[in-house]
Amino acid sequence: MKKYIVTLTKDERETLRALTSKGKHKSQKILNALILLGCDEGEYQIKHSTNEEIAHILNISMRKIDRVKERFSAEYYVRVVELTEEDCEIMGLQIE
Repeated sequence: MKKYIVTLTKDERETLRALTSKGKHKSQKILNALILLGCDEGEYQIKHSTNEEIAHILNISMRKIDRVKERFSAEYYVRVVELTEEDCEIMGLQIE
């Protein structure tokens, strides 16, 4: 049974991809972005990975994945990866 389902829009996926490939960011922020991209079950995801596959590839625990997915379902993705105003400006995002 799936506890938390991550569904990203096209813009969210692009933002997370940019976070993982541009600029200087904290490792946990990048790791959270990679987890969300891997767990995405939205229409823009080409191949959905299981939690086990993600944990093995990123060398993290299953609990870490569950915590990130839980926070994503409870909060907006910007808070999960803890983007700063400067990060948003670099990526062309507007924070309300």
